[in-house]
Amino acid sequence: MGESSELLQQVSETQILRAFQRALVALYPILRELDCISDDTQPYDPFDRVADALWDELVLKSLQWKYGLDAQPQLPPYGYSRVPPGTDGYIRVDSPEISNLQFVGFIGDRSFGSEPFNAIAVSGSNGISPIPFGERVSFQWQRN
Repeated sequence: MGESSELLQQVSETQILRAFQRALVALYPILRELDCISDDTQPYDPFDRVADALWDELVLKSLQWKYGLDAQPQLPPYGYSRVPPGTDGYIRVDSPEISNLQFVGFIGDRSFGSEPFNAIAVSGSNGISPIPFGERVSFQWQRN
């Protein structure tokens, strides 16, 4: 086992994913100004490389340090779902309305409001679909 962080041991997966979403929202106006993202409702633009780097550093590294792992967990890459999930599982999304869906990424869906990255792309038995992101949504690392 690797070293762990006492601070991160007190942080939930929900808090880690919420911090990641806040980072995306904070960078959104800067990256729009520099024409790296046209709109958070559009997939696959130059912003994806920034989101990938944030996913690795903010989510995967946090999980590594939280649990004292020797390496980052092998989860599906940000923005993609794999069936079966990554070697080490996936991030599960739950709310009072849904349960045990696989996290794919944060997206903008204007049917849920005007805020950037206000929805979550999830993968379930019906393929990939958006759900609204809000206070009642929780995240959990579902290990294999």
